[in-house]
Amino acid sequence: MNVEQSSVDVVLLIVGGAVGLVVWTAFILWYGLALSRLFARTGGEPWKAWVPIVNEAEVFARGGQAPWAVVFFFIPVVCLWGVVLRVKALHGLNARFRRGAGSTVLGLLFPPIWATALAWGPEPVAAAHGSAPVEDAHDAATMFLPRDASGYTIPDERPEQLPPTPAMQTESGAGAGGRGIVTASQVPRAAQATQVPQVAPVPQVAPAPTSTPMPVPVAVQAAPVAAPVAAPEALAGTPQPEQAAPKRVYWRVELADGSRFELERPTVILGRAPQGDAGEQSIAVPDTTRTLSKTHARLQFTNDGWEIIDLDSTNGVSVVDALGQPDPLLPRVSVRVTERFFLGEVELRLAYDLR
Repeated sequence: MNVEQSSVDVVLLIVGGAVGLVVWTAFILWYGLALSRLFARTGGEPWKAWVPIVNEAEVFARGGQAPWAVVFFFIPVVCLWGVVLRVKALHGLNARFRRGAGSTVLGLLFPPIWATALAWGPEPVAAAHGSAPVEDAHDAATMFLPRDASGYTIPDERPEQLPPTPAMQTESGAGAGGRGIVTASQVPRAAQATQVPQVAPVPQVAPAPTSTPMPVPVAVQAAPVAAPVAAPEALAGTPQPEQAAPKRVYWRVELADGSRFELERPTVILGRAPQGDAGEQSIAVPDTTRTLSKTHARLQFTNDGWEIIDLDSTNGVSVVDALGQPDPLLPRVSVRVTERFFLGEVELRLAYDLR
């Protein structure tokens, strides 16, 4: 009996090991195939899907996280932070395919199913936002200049500087109230053409009483030239370019449906039915997604630009980073927003006009 029981146990162990090996191999092949296609669709390298650990690092990278953060999984206690970063990476990838929190949970619990859904699902929409980083669309040097009395920025629009007009050089003279005498070489040709040069008569030199008169060489004096209108008055009459008045920046937030809301104060409260304090502007944002809180977030203009703060909303606030991926914010933490952001699932965009 003992021998027979031992033989059965060995057979069961071999069969169980073989089944486990087949299942594990199928899992690796399934997950690798789905990841390779997913990486190719999101700008990654497909071969990384077949290398253990490297494939997880690439998931981090495709989701907007540091790929080296995968080492956190091998450190006790710190591995919990690695799980948090992986959730953020999954959320970033899902956002590129317009998928929400449910897909993030699926990727955490059943990675092959999640990767398959993204690999063979609709095309990612991140490319629709443009390949250039968001920072390039709004240069801080022109967006966030010193503000005027109303709290808004003023662009540095100085009028074009014209080259200085060369002034006529004058030689100081003794007469005419100190005005200089313009030489013949400085007179315009038109003025010279109207002047007929004349040779002054040669003065006679009286002979000395006791000496023989000596012939005096004839000296031809330069013809006197009439001076035109004095250069200072002529230059003073030249019209100078008018100084262009600086334009003012008018900020606004835009929704995906084209709705616009002017930002009239440096502090703006956003939400479904926000209630701001005195001196703050409140904007009720239309919500068809039912993800906005009554008082959801606050926009604050600072010296560095616009910053947004999550006011303990139910569905959170996300700021779109340079890769076009939403980055969720922690409550009550101020983060600079350059252009696009989400309140729950409602997308908004910062824009401005110069008038």
